[in-house]
Amino acid sequence: MRIIHCACFARPLRLLGLFTFLVFISGCSSRHIIHQQVALSRDFTYVEFSRDTTPYIHRGQVGGEHSTFIEVLGFEGDCFTIEMQQKGDAGFTVFSEGGQVEREKSLYRVTVNAPSDLFTIDISALSYGDYVLTITKERGAIR
Repeated sequence: MRIIHCACFARPLRLLGLFTFLVFISGCSSRHIIHQQVALSRDFTYVEFSRDTTPYIHRGQVGGEHSTFIEVLGFEGDCFTIEMQQKGDAGFTVFSEGGQVEREKSLYRVTVNAPSDLFTIDISALSYGDYVLTITKERGAIR
């Protein structure tokens, strides 16, 4: 009797576990990401803020020859703030061809002056570093 009783709950418990896993995995992706490419020593992530205006948070590790590049799509008048918390010697630099980049200590501000810009955030470390990078689109610039 006990074996039959336990077998009746085995399938629903497996389905519940699968459902929980799928919900967890779907919650891990960001609506900011338009494309992601992971390579041996270079990772590229392309993000935009038209579908989700909340800050984009990117956690990762860099070191040695491995670098991470985050490309952010912005349009004329958009303003972004980029900041990093890190353990180790991770650091970042911001490059923009169509915007103005200002640096204040561990914070960068990018203002897009061209009709559109895909500015680059280059994250690297000489030896090794864990980091959390936060990109925030300023409220006044939301379209």
